[in-house]
Amino acid sequence: MSVLAERVVWLVVWLVAIVARAEAQTPHVVYRRDPVEPPGAVFRLADASAAWVLLERDADAVSQEILVLRASDGTEVRRMPGLVLPTAGMRNVSETFDLTVRPWLSGDRVITFRDPATLTCVAIADGRELWRVAVSTAVLFEGELVASDTRVAWVDGSGLHVIDAGDGHEIFHVAYQPWVSQGRLALAGDGRVAGWDREGFLQVWDASGRALSRVSRGVFYGASYVAWAGSTVLVGGDSLAFVDPSTGALLRDVPHGELLAVLGDRVAYRDGRAVVVRDASGTEQRLSRLPPDASLPASEALVLVSEQGVVSVFDPSSGALRGRASIGAPSARLLYRPRTRVLVAPRALGGHDVLVRVDASGALEARSLGTFDPPAPPRRILGRLLVNQRPVAGVLVRVGDARVRTRADGRFSARVALEGPLAVHVDRDELVRRTHRPCANELEEVVEPPLDPRAPVRVVLGAWAGDYECDRVCRCD
Repeated sequence: MSVLAERVVWLVVWLVAIVARAEAQTPHVVYRRDPVEPPGAVFRLADASAAWVLLERDADAVSQEILVLRASDGTEVRRMPGLVLPTAGMRNVSETFDLTVRPWLSGDRVITFRDPATLTCVAIADGRELWRVAVSTAVLFEGELVASDTRVAWVDGSGLHVIDAGDGHEIFHVAYQPWVSQGRLALAGDGRVAGWDREGFLQVWDASGRALSRVSRGVFYGASYVAWAGSTVLVGGDSLAFVDPSTGALLRDVPHGELLAVLGDRVAYRDGRAVVVRDASGTEQRLSRLPPDASLPASEALVLVSEQGVVSVFDPSSGALRGRASIGAPSARLLYRPRTRVLVAPRALGGHDVLVRVDASGALEARSLGTFDPPAPPRRILGRLLVNQRPVAGVLVRVGDARVRTRADGRFSARVALEGPLAVHVDRDELVRRTHRPCANELEEVVEPPLDPRAPVRVVLGAWAGDYECDRVCRCD
């Protein structure tokens, strides 16, 4: 081979490598589904796994509809009915009831209520009903139900019930009085169960229903939820405690600690301003300088989502920032799953986690967290704030991850280097302080990215105080 030919070959190899590297850093939206439902009847996220994404909505005033998508490409696999109420006594099924009503994924099955007293399991592949079990209607209102790939557990007035998710047969039933609130029951992958009871004790049972430990309330005063992380039980509330389930021994207690994510047998939690990752052996690594955001669990990354919808993806081992983007504003009530707009499907695409969101219009988008975007060019957001059609100066406006204040004419300007829709938000307390009118309302708009990234985006925020009592107090005109 001549020198010239050899150089040409090396040039081609070099160009291929450059293109491959560029493609690896290209924004990677796995799929997007535009809303096809009428306004007010859009689907909400209910659950997600490596294989499936589960959505639900109020089909009408008394019934739910469930939609199953393939997590890797968003293909619709199955539609099925969910809970059906006997009368139209409630306005909306999912918005009226609490967390327990949402459907759950259990392997390749969907667990759902079909009426207030029947729990049903449906095979995703063919829609065949696998089993149905009678449950107390109290589970809907004040009970707790959790599901894993192999088991389903719930509590009612008679105690704790654990059944086989494959055939519906009861595995064990023990006397147990739960705390009347969601989050106090956790089911491990190997069948063990942890619960926070009405008297303030943490109880743990093994896969056969044998009691393993019971820890008094004095250790975990103020506890509000329990969770499993590998072979450790987590108890959170006023503090974050790590408990050995076999003995009830306290392994670690973090005053005012906040659980962020469970990553297999590792736990990410906030301790002051630092984020700490603790592994199964108890070794801890402090990842400093991370933002004070809320969190979603993921398997291969630490995903932090702020109240403004700014997504930051970190390597859980080193704390290195992988990338950032914006999803608009996530639901303010992330703990209530039927209203959640953001979920993570772990390892759904080539081993990478997939972030799934539903926006205000009902459009669903999935983005691979393994191929996050390079930094986006700054976008200019131009806006104006009016209260009762009058400008107000000095009001703090949050635009994505930027914070700006309005001028005397109510106008504001921000530059944000984030890809995706941006949340523009003004807190109600901020408006009350600046207007001296207690009836000023909270404001939020989601700004979609323009077709021309160089063009500024314009938004107008308008606050009103509209009822008679408000007019008397605020002298609104």
